[in-house]
Amino acid sequence: MNEGRVVNVHLSEEEQVEALKKWWKENGKSVVAGVVIGLGAVFGWQAWEKHQRTSAEDASALFEQLSYNVANGSTLAEQQARDLIQEHHGSVYAVFAALELARIKVGQGDLAAARTQLQWALN
Repeated sequence: MNEGRVVNVHLSEEEQVEALKKWWKENGKSVVAGVVIGLGAVFGWQAWEKHQRTSAEDASALFEQLSYNVANGSTLAEQQARDLIQEHHGSVYAVFAALELARIKVGQGDLAAARTQLQWALN
């Protein structure tokens, strides 16, 4: 048994306090650093999840507006689709926007642009 590292129950209270103080002096910075890193990781992860959720909600709202404008033949739809793709390029809503933009381009007779959007959506 490594008695130099473990608080022995047979030590007096004063000796135990001294052993604890010695241990804290040797390990206190590591303990504090571990707690700070752990808390930073937890709060950082929560902030990241909130950011992801907010971004997805924003993309969803933009896509809902885009869908409405496409259905009603609004001239704003094309630019909204481009904006959604640019602002939320990593989301599924960007893929949906690219599909809507391809549909708009087909309606305009611009098959090359429609193909470009479909290719982007596939990648």
